[in-house]
Amino acid sequence: MAKPSYLAQPVVTRLPVILEEISQGLLLIPRFQRPFVWKDEQRLRLVDSIEKGMPIGSLLVWRTAENRLKTYRQLGPYALPEVEEREVQTYVLDGHQRLSTLYGALRSGKQPPDSSDEPRRWPIYYDLESREFRLGSRAASVPATWLPLSSLYDPVELYGFQKELLKSGNEKTARRAEVIANRFKDYQIPVVPIVTEDLIQATESFQRVNSQGTKMSEVHMVNALMWSKNFDLNERLDQIVESLGERGWGNIETDILLDTIKLWKDLDIYTASPREVISALKDESGMLEQLAANLEVAIDFLDTRCNVGGPAILPYKYQLAILADAARLCGGKIKRDVGESLHEWFWLTTYTEYFSGMTSTQLRNAARHVRKVIAGDASVRPADLPKEVVRMNRFDFNSVRTRALVLVQIGEKPRFPDSEIAGADLVGEFGVEAMPKIFHKQAHAQLALDGPENRWIVPARLSQRFLAKLSDADEQLDKTMLRSQFISSKARSALVNGEIETFLSLRRAQILNRERDFVRGLNLQYKDINS
Repeated sequence: MAKPSYLAQPVVTRLPVILEEISQGLLLIPRFQRPFVWKDEQRLRLVDSIEKGMPIGSLLVWRTAENRLKTYRQLGPYALPEVEEREVQTYVLDGHQRLSTLYGALRSGKQPPDSSDEPRRWPIYYDLESREFRLGSRAASVPATWLPLSSLYDPVELYGFQKELLKSGNEKTARRAEVIANRFKDYQIPVVPIVTEDLIQATESFQRVNSQGTKMSEVHMVNALMWSKNFDLNERLDQIVESLGERGWGNIETDILLDTIKLWKDLDIYTASPREVISALKDESGMLEQLAANLEVAIDFLDTRCNVGGPAILPYKYQLAILADAARLCGGKIKRDVGESLHEWFWLTTYTEYFSGMTSTQLRNAARHVRKVIAGDASVRPADLPKEVVRMNRFDFNSVRTRALVLVQIGEKPRFPDSEIAGADLVGEFGVEAMPKIFHKQAHAQLALDGPENRWIVPARLSQRFLAKLSDADEQLDKTMLRSQFISSKARSALVNGEIETFLSLRRAQILNRERDFVRGLNLQYKDINS
């Protein structure tokens, strides 16, 4: 029988004591909580609430002697100490976002932050003149009246800061710094401990806690509900992503992995509950192993057949999910005839922007349609597929329509001087950063430079060097390389003569003519937006 869960007596603890317990490894953050995701506004609002003496909520902790959880090794920008084995361990069930903010803001500046995985700006300052909290950078110069919160709990640092203010005659702001320090030193937070050895009840408590308005991702909710000493969903999904990273897909979001499972089990993509997903995972042994294997097959297919070298250029994440489902149904290997059908399906659904704005019912129907295609019971073309593609005029990488054109360009195997990087891999990893502008408005304000003709697939650091080579009549460049970048001999001659507008016009015609032929090859109509 499960041991009863009960709330021990809540205690009110001063904030510096809580942060010191974290620094000593006495208070741990379990990994089944979502990562640190708070935005700047939320972080500043939290420290502002403390300065004003307003409540920021209690901390819910779990004290257990029998359970040992994997924990985060970093809080805010700071590395945490190695976890020591203790008779009773205390884990934070609710408070990760708040503690990450406070630990990152209030730790002494003597300890250099580990910022390798921390994109947020630190330190946090208090502007003693405007009486507002602000964000800064250790490398940036800030006004002398900006008090770093990291000095509030370090008397030597605080004294040095005040001393400099007094030297410059800012006695009032020096006194104000002492007031702020005392408010943070005296601030108290209720700590509510759950004392139980029942993991299920502890994770149920975690699920139900109000998390300060920041919604948990579905992955972390599912993980919290099904976590055990022998199974950590976050860890398993991270392992899958890590394995996909070897193929250039390490930036894929873990949520798509759960969505793929939902498609397999014919669950509603948007409304299926975490418990339904858990049931699906438990019902089928080895599902995560199958997921990893079939995603690899789908990714190889996208790379070799569809020019998709990474997640940054993938038109729709649900294309990946459906292709992984197809790989599963094909026994982990997509044969030639099925591959031809899936290749056509991919391009049709991409160029017609088929998945844009789809409801969950439509997504499930799309997956069912592909299953029928594999079984030979349906045409590759969905019945509701649009028949017309409008010619693109403006380059917007966030648009699937733009990415479709980029994929066609990648099919020409774009090359560039001084590099052996494949264009597909370059765009797949770096997205729009791998398609820099050739010319910029600052120097050519009179030209229209927002079309696809003013972008090419070149590493940003090599773009201007490539342009210089093109503009130099004495520079010998491989014609195959120029064709791969849609640069004809006439276009290059125009560029050498300084006729930039002509160069862009010729390149535009060549790019769009290639796309027109490709689209018509799919038996779709290619229409000029102005016709």
